[in-house]
Amino acid sequence: MTKIFFRVRCIFTFILLWVADVAFTQYSGLSFKTIDVNSGLSQGDVRTIYQDRHGFMWFGTWDGLNKYDGFNVKTYKEQHNNPLSIQGQLINNIIGIDEHFLAIGTLKGLNIFDERDETFRYYTIENKIKNVRIVKSEGKELILMMDNFLFSFDITKRKFSKIDTKISRQLEDLFITGKFGFNRSEKVIRNVYDFLIGYPEHFGNVKKVLSEYVVNDILVDKKTNLIHVVTNSGYFTYNLKYFSQKKMVLPGSFKCILMENDRIFVGTESKGLFIFDSKSQQQIGSYSSIKTQTNTIGGDYIISLYIDHQKNLWCGLVGNGISYCNLNEKIGKTIYTSGSSNEKKLMSHNFVAFKEFANGELWAADINGHISVLDQKYDIIQSIKPEQIDKTQQHIFIQEFQQTKDGQKLLMTDKGVYISDNFRFYKITKPYLTENQKYGQGMVGLDDTLGLIATRDGMLYFHLKKKEIIDKPCLLEKGSNIYSMFKGEDNHLYINPFFNGLVVYKYEQGHFVLKYKINDDFNINDRYESKDTIILATTKGILIINKKQGQYTIVDESEGLPNQNLYSVLPDKTEKGNLWCSSNRGIFKYNFINKNIDAYGLNDGINALEFNSQAMAIRQNGDFVFGSTDGITIIYPERMILHKKNSDILLYNFRINNHSAASYYDTSLHRYKIPFHENDVSFSLININFPNSNTPIYYRITGIDRRFFESKNPADIRYSDLPIGEYTLEVKLPGQDDFCKTLAKITILAPWYRKWWAYILFLTAAGVIIGVILRLYINNKLDRQKAFIENQKALEKERQRISSDLHDDIGSTLSSISVYSELADKYYHTFPEKSREMVQKISYQTQNLMERMSDMIWSLKTASQEKISIKSKIQDHCRDLLNVRNIDYDIRVDENVDRHLTEPGLRKNLLLILKEAIHNIAKHSKADKAHISVTFDDHCLIVAVKDNGIGISNHDIQNGKGLSDMKKRAEDMRATFSIESVSGKGTNICCFIPIGIIRFNR
Repeated sequence: MTKIFFRVRCIFTFILLWVADVAFTQYSGLSFKTIDVNSGLSQGDVRTIYQDRHGFMWFGTWDGLNKYDGFNVKTYKEQHNNPLSIQGQLINNIIGIDEHFLAIGTLKGLNIFDERDETFRYYTIENKIKNVRIVKSEGKELILMMDNFLFSFDITKRKFSKIDTKISRQLEDLFITGKFGFNRSEKVIRNVYDFLIGYPEHFGNVKKVLSEYVVNDILVDKKTNLIHVVTNSGYFTYNLKYFSQKKMVLPGSFKCILMENDRIFVGTESKGLFIFDSKSQQQIGSYSSIKTQTNTIGGDYIISLYIDHQKNLWCGLVGNGISYCNLNEKIGKTIYTSGSSNEKKLMSHNFVAFKEFANGELWAADINGHISVLDQKYDIIQSIKPEQIDKTQQHIFIQEFQQTKDGQKLLMTDKGVYISDNFRFYKITKPYLTENQKYGQGMVGLDDTLGLIATRDGMLYFHLKKKEIIDKPCLLEKGSNIYSMFKGEDNHLYINPFFNGLVVYKYEQGHFVLKYKINDDFNINDRYESKDTIILATTKGILIINKKQGQYTIVDESEGLPNQNLYSVLPDKTEKGNLWCSSNRGIFKYNFINKNIDAYGLNDGINALEFNSQAMAIRQNGDFVFGSTDGITIIYPERMILHKKNSDILLYNFRINNHSAASYYDTSLHRYKIPFHENDVSFSLININFPNSNTPIYYRITGIDRRFFESKNPADIRYSDLPIGEYTLEVKLPGQDDFCKTLAKITILAPWYRKWWAYILFLTAAGVIIGVILRLYINNKLDRQKAFIENQKALEKERQRISSDLHDDIGSTLSSISVYSELADKYYHTFPEKSREMVQKISYQTQNLMERMSDMIWSLKTASQEKISIKSKIQDHCRDLLNVRNIDYDIRVDENVDRHLTEPGLRKNLLLILKEAIHNIAKHSKADKAHISVTFDDHCLIVAVKDNGIGISNHDIQNGKGLSDMKKRAEDMRATFSIESVSGKGTNICCFIPIGIIRFNR
């Protein structure tokens, strides 16, 4: 009976919740966007979701890893020939290690991703099942589950070790014996692990639950003291104090669970997303896929949930990719879009004109001329078709709505001016009006009865009370296409011809007096007036005019506006100076006092970024209403206090010469240090939001750029050939004129030869070189002076030697000749024989003198000057002395002797030594063979004279005059002289002249 009652209760509860589910499905509090394989996702089953520290979203699928920046999806898949690619296509989960590294668990093992160079490092345990699920990151280690066993991975040492603790054994027991769904949330392992850490006393209770149900995920709510368990059989809660107190919140198959503030989000297998109140466990919302609507969740099978830093809820779907929505209260919302379902189907969602009338009705005209009348709650209370306005027209373009003093509504259209009275319309026209004159673009009242209608062909006078066009030509700006016109608080008439600036008149007593003109090519779409200033929304930005002086300034995109084609300047009462501007790039708030700009886009409740002129209004309740190309956008200024701005600008993909810049980063200086020859820098900037938009990013590199440059989000930027120096990359968003953020500091390093120590080295080296040159110059000069002095001494010595030779040899010989001449003359008559003897002596002395003179002259000449060589001189002397005594001889003289032996003294002494030695052979040796040689070896010049005669006695060696003369001449040459003689075996005379004293002829 109890089982039957339980089943009936479950069925009844299921029916009630199914009905509630259908109702909640229509709840429009959350608007979703979906990313699927058509958007670049690698596969449609998103098992795990993670946001890194930079703001990028990561999705793990059954076929690869995905990275999303709000614009594009980048996929990472296993490449069999690339060891630095991810290993494993099935992604279990993703977790951050630090700002540069992510850990990814796959079916093949553990991957560590380095975002700086976008490479993966793969780790696994050999001979183990490689399926890795990351439990959590704790400091320098990762807690992993592999084959239902816990392991730790040391991030620094890149080493696995098995965990053997009580908790690990309990967890292993649970996952071996428990029932876990195949398509379970990958966070369930981590959630169970954390639960056992926090509540070890409930191990038995948890084991019982896991053995009873196929558990897909759990959630602990400490505020309510409940543990939420989602299973294939239902969604249950258990009381942490009294675990037996179990409650089924909802039957069905639930896959994942997540809590944010007091809301619990639950993903189901077939019914989409459920939202519960955490205190009451009552369902407060439900979202399922509606194929006909673009802003619903992309699929009903939700396998994973994640909330990012901006409070976006991400729903991982099976087969349909991933859907996300923002949980923050928006500053605005967009209604009647092409993707929304409404009770009354609209013909168009492109709204071009708004006006709230005194009765609180908001009239909204679309581009086809359909008018939707909305009440204060934005419900459509009346729809007006073009044919209801004018039966002859199928299409009417409504330029502007106005209201007369008596409450009637005026419609300025391309077909003419229409008046509405209780939804009945009639046309104001004249038969003579041209098509351009029928094109009403605005109206102003000049006084109580007279008004002006602006057309594409000048202006028409209009009777405000009679509601008719006056048959009086208006010569003011005749023939001009009047784009817009208004009357200022100063009663001046402001006229804007089409793209032709502004003309200002003063209307006095039926006459127009020109005050001033602004010549520029802009159109005016809206205005805001203060006491002395008019602020205009134009196609060139915000035009600020001083009404008294007629001077103006323009604020455009160069000063931070997201877009300068503006349609509105609506004043905000919540903050002085605030103006809300719609444009072709979303809505932004501009403060004309402090110049701050806040831009709003797709993630702020705005469905389309392109808006229309004349499609803006401030409602009586303070709402700002803007007409866009896809719906009506409502802005709630009072929500600005709670609204959070966009995320910061992120620098990524920083590269030096097309290589990762990570290796150039100096962590101690927080600066990139780049060699001078690698000065090509490229990087990307992005302002990450979900959904993202092309909000301008302003950047500069100080030291190169004098101003900020604008680029669309995301921005790819490159600087080539940066000069040597220090630089800073600064960025800012629109409206941040007084604030910029430094993203990177860069130093282009000077080459070693341009560093301070190199300059010191160069100066030192230059000083040394100059010193060496000066020293060499001085030494050379001193050497030349020394050589000159030595030459002078040598010349003086040579002169003295020649003088001595002349005095000793020639002088004494001439004296002897003179004496012999006198004796010959004296004995010529008395002793003829003696006179003849004296003549013979004179002849001998003369011949001897001539020979000495010849030797002296020969010694003074060099080899190039003297044709007679040393060898020839020796041969001549041997021929005269040895031939007559039948002594055979041979002469050996090296051919280089004459060329190197140039010093006169050496030549003379060498020759005389040889002649004396040859003379001794001929006179005393009684030899029949002789050998004379003059040769070089490595150290000296060797002069040798040998014979095979009778030898010389020791007495003669010591006392012989000829031998002593040879010794004396050898000493003069600083040579070594030796005599070797053995009686009966001849004599060997050697003279060794060191090469160092020989003057070589170079």
